[in-house]
Amino acid sequence: MIPGAVRVSWRGLEIAILNWPMTRLDPARCGGVERVALSIRESLERRGVEATLTVAGFDGGGKPAWLDVVRDTRVLRRLTFPLYYRRFLRRHGGAQVLHGHNAPLLAALAPERTLVWFGNEVRLDLFRVWEGRYRRARYAFDSAFLLRKFREAYPSIPEERCFLLSNAVDTGLFRPGEREGGSPRRALFVGQWNVAKGIDLLLASARIAHRRGARWELLLAGSPRLWGSRTDEPEAARIEAAVAACAREVPTLKVVGPVDYADLPALYRRADLCVVPSVWDDPAPSVALQAMAAGLPVVAFRRGGLPGIIGDGETGVLCGSETPEALDAAVDRLLGDDGALRRMGENARARAVERFSWEAHMEALMAIYARILEGGA
Repeated sequence: MIPGAVRVSWRGLEIAILNWPMTRLDPARCGGVERVALSIRESLERRGVEATLTVAGFDGGGKPAWLDVVRDTRVLRRLTFPLYYRRFLRRHGGAQVLHGHNAPLLAALAPERTLVWFGNEVRLDLFRVWEGRYRRARYAFDSAFLLRKFREAYPSIPEERCFLLSNAVDTGLFRPGEREGGSPRRALFVGQWNVAKGIDLLLASARIAHRRGARWELLLAGSPRLWGSRTDEPEAARIEAAVAACAREVPTLKVVGPVDYADLPALYRRADLCVVPSVWDDPAPSVALQAMAAGLPVVAFRRGGLPGIIGDGETGVLCGSETPEALDAAVDRLLGDDGALRRMGENARARAVERFSWEAHMEALMAIYARILEGGA
């Protein structure tokens, strides 16, 4: 709930969104953080707002008029970040609301008109220097886990300027569908193949399942390369080789590879459950919400914000330990229980609609914007 918001006539207002400076944009295959920014901009436009999105680089086809590209500053990384922000303000500083999407320095440069949205790391650069300015901005967090981390790190930021804005999913696009008849049971992984997302542990669990003689399949969608972000090429090559070796050894591991966003709903319909084996403190992974909206139980570890998304034994399973054995046991047990799959899948869909709908997300976000326009806390 965002109390005290005023009524605002949104038509004709300008809201300028600045994406964080470490990522180029590929609309077809971007990560969850960029997908949220794109969805917010589109939803604002439908409400009559003149909404722009500024990014560090663009890898799509024809650049739309609402998209602005500031020169890619990744080479010098944090040394050139202030330039990125300054260029954005020169072009869009006249907007009534500035939305820093994982772009926290904006709060120090234009605090009164800025909302900083956090979707992973919570960090305010040069906080001791600009603490007074940071205290005047507003902050939104995609999970209670991130909000708690921020409050612990920056207790001097007024509590009334910090808002929980739970990550959300388009429950119309991601919805249950007819399962392929006669196909084996399937677990699905979607995302970047890296250590933090649990790829090594997942491959180890696939080998355990194979040695046990498990007949269900594991669909592996994604790539070691996150579109638009700098890739550690030696590590990406190592992971690609590990996936290829496991696929040769384990016939039930089916490598799907990269999938465009538009094709994700159909991919979820091929599966019976989704695996999110993150071994870092993942705050609110979009994959978990998409799977739940599609009616799939989610199997994960008790990490980051995942316990706030998945109801253990209700909408999925939270493994007791971060081991390939625990992951394999949870997936195997659930895929072998038709009643549990059906019950948890229905509960997952209901929870996604009730707690993580995109409509509710936008209503809460618009209420925060309204407070900025009002000039109140």
